[in-house]
Amino acid sequence: MKKFLSAVLAVGLLCGAFAVQAEQRPVNIDSEAPGVIEFSGTLLTSYDYAFSKFYVLSDNSDVTLETFSFLSGKNFDPFLVLVDGNGKIIAANDDKADPPQAVRDSYIFAASLEQGEYYFIVTNSPYTPVGGEGSVGNTIDLNNIVNAYVHDPLFGPELSPAPGIGGVNTHWNLKITGDVSIVPEPETWAMLLAGLGIVGAVARRRS
Repeated sequence: MKKFLSAVLAVGLLCGAFAVQAEQRPVNIDSEAPGVIEFSGTLLTSYDYAFSKFYVLSDNSDVTLETFSFLSGKNFDPFLVLVDGNGKIIAANDDKADPPQAVRDSYIFAASLEQGEYYFIVTNSPYTPVGGEGSVGNTIDLNNIVNAYVHDPLFGPELSPAPGIGGVNTHWNLKITGDVSIVPEPETWAMLLAGLGIVGAVARRRS
């Protein structure tokens, strides 16, 4: 019986931790209009990264991620990665498809995604996953993202915060469009509450 209760407790904790795992790197959520989420933040160095969770709300969803950080050369060149809830890299992009060649922001179009949790990662272009844009299919440890990334010193010195609104040279912006949200679907919340309920019930039984 104790083994059964322990197993139930473990399941409950996993369900309850589902929401807690999310944003290990806090970012600004600028807006969440229907079908659009906008994030922004500031990188401190070339080795820094932005990382946050979002949800795809229905199966077979087409989702677009697009950065607006290069600012005609007045800001940094971002690298963008999309991973699923297990850390598997779904897409990675350094620059938007040419033309126009002058645009050095990043763009991802992910077709037919399944419902569930996803993460984006934004870095400075020289700081990219092992394999760069060819890293699709690799898995990143979401608890230790830095281990999956490499920095090319040939790209120059580190970024550093500069005077000005939003930290010029370090500011990033990301827009995600599709059937997306920063909160899960109601049935996911039901699962979380059920998990917490199981934890509470087992705790009361033990006491």
